[in-house]
Amino acid sequence: MNRSAEPWLACGFVVLREEGHAGLTVDRLCRRLSKTKGSFYHHFESSEAYADALLARWESVATERPIALSRLEATPRQRAAELDRIVLGLDHATDQAIRAWAGLDERARRSQTRVDAARLAYLTELHETAGHPQPRELATLEYAALLGAQQLFLDLRSAPALALHRTLHQAVKHLVEQPAPTKK
Repeated sequence: MNRSAEPWLACGFVVLREEGHAGLTVDRLCRRLSKTKGSFYHHFESSEAYADALLARWESVATERPIALSRLEATPRQRAAELDRIVLGLDHATDQAIRAWAGLDERARRSQTRVDAARLAYLTELHETAGHPQPRELATLEYAALLGAQQLFLDLRSAPALALHRTLHQAVKHLVEQPAPTKK
């Protein structure tokens, strides 16, 4: 796929957010872009190939890129802070739309599964590197809070969403600072 396919993918994300996966038809995409079906098929072999490209782009932009940028930071704390900054600025409506799509479509479900696994693995790695107890459980708690916040708030940078985010970080900090329980 070449760069001239970018408008098709950008349009797909808009349609996905506004209409859900059912709106991702060749006809609808062509109408929105004022392009012909021939133009669509010049870039994508089929609607399935288009769905694959759209999901791959989402995986890259919403998971692989934030993780890669976060890894550039020197310390686990800086990596976590950079990841937070990036994640708060992502398009969470697309995440929600893809999660809904994944409930109905195996292709989207595989993509969602890869994304969830990569995000949880990286959060676990951050907690392990920082020496936190129960890194997998802390990662799961943080990720579950993100998914819940995506359902509760239209904008994760809104005051209520940020207040919840701060509270979660305080709770996690409290948990990792607790002395390890002694065995009797």
